[in-house]
Amino acid sequence: MKIKIEMDLPRWLSRLILIGIPVAVVAIAAWVYAGVPNTFNAGDTLSAQKLNANFAVVATPPGTVVAFAGPVVPTEWLLCDGSAKSRSTYSALFSVIGTVHGSGDGASTFNLPDYRGRFLRGVDNGTGRDPEADSRSQAQSGGNTSGVGTVQGDAFQVHAHYVLGMPTSNYPHGYPLHAGLTPGINHAGLLEQILQGDAVGLDVAMTADDIIPNSAGVAPLTSTETRPKNAYVNYIIKY
Repeated sequence: MKIKIEMDLPRWLSRLILIGIPVAVVAIAAWVYAGVPNTFNAGDTLSAQKLNANFAVVATPPGTVVAFAGPVVPTEWLLCDGSAKSRSTYSALFSVIGTVHGSGDGASTFNLPDYRGRFLRGVDNGTGRDPEADSRSQAQSGGNTSGVGTVQGDAFQVHAHYVLGMPTSNYPHGYPLHAGLTPGINHAGLLEQILQGDAVGLDVAMTADDIIPNSAGVAPLTSTETRPKNAYVNYIIKY
C-alpha cells in the first residue's frame, strides 16, 4: 500500500529551494577545495609547482629533532653531533636554529646541537620546574634568552645525612676520625662545615664495599653517574 501526500508550497519558497540548494552545494564544494592547496582529478596535468605546494603542507619543518632507532642517518637529516655546517648549504636549518648551539667559525658555518650521550629537557618557560632556568637563559649565546641550546653537566641535588656514629677502623675500610671527634655523637657542626666546604683534616674514602644492602638484602646499584634506566638512540635533526 502506498500513501501519497501532496502539499502546495508558496511560489517564493519553491524558487528558493530550487535555486538555494544548488548554490549551497557549490559553495560547500568551493570551501572544501580551498582548504587543500591543490586537488587533482583524473586526466589533470600535474605541475611541479602544485605538487611541491602540497608536499610543503605536510613536510617536516627544518629544525625538527627526532629519536632515530637506526645506525645510519637518513637523507635530509643530520646527526646531532655538534659538528659545524655551512650556513649557505643548510640555509633552511640555519634560519631556524641560528647560532644557539654554536656559531661555528663565526662567519660561514654554524653548529648543530650535540645530543650525544645526553637526555633532552624541555625549556622551563616560566613553570618553575627548573630551579636554574634563569641562569640557563643568561648563559644562552646568540641573543636568544629562551635557554634553548644550553647544556648542563650531571649533578646530584644537595642533601644531608646526620651522622649518628662515626665509623671506626674496625669497618672494612677504616675512616680516620677528624681530630677531636668522638664516636657515637651527632656531629651536626661537622656536617655544616662539610656542606660549607670548611671541614679540614677529614678523610672519608667510601667504596662500593661499604654500602649496606637494604632490608631485602638487595645491594644498591652503583656506577660512575646518576641515571635512570635508558636505551641508546641517535638524535637527528631535519635540515
